[in-house]
Amino acid sequence: TATASGPLARLQARAELQAAGQSLKADAALLPFAAWPLQALRVQADRLDLAGLDGGLPHTALSGSAILQATAYDAEASLQVELNNATAGRWDQHALPVSRLTLALTGRPDQPSRLRLTRLDAGLAGGGRVQGQGRLDASGRW
Repeated sequence: TATASGPLARLQARAELQAAGQSLKADAALLPFAAWPLQALRVQADRLDLAGLDGGLPHTALSGSAILQATAYDAEASLQVELNNATAGRWDQHALPVSRLTLALTGRPDQPSRLRLTRLDAGLAGGGRVQGQGRLDASGRW
């Protein structure tokens, strides 16, 4: 289902997908006439299987959230992601090899070639772990 409410200049939108014990919910604050219309977005997943959305995607059971705050086209935006995947496994077995992901990213919409990855922490199937930070500069190099 999808709904929108409020005046056209400042919409609140909500979308929900529920099927077979899984769900995906999204809430957004939109300014349709602004240079950067997406002000905020919160996505909440519960046991989401990506393969159910597209057969070419791996099987997952994703639970967690993603939160985007972006108040203006020329202002700092941030993305925070916290996800767990209860069915992490091998890629060659059509599974996603990531069991847990924490991600924090900042940047400005008017400067898409400049991003800061302030936190990356990924738990891998089999017990491995990837951590990092980084910056993408105007040349497109990390």
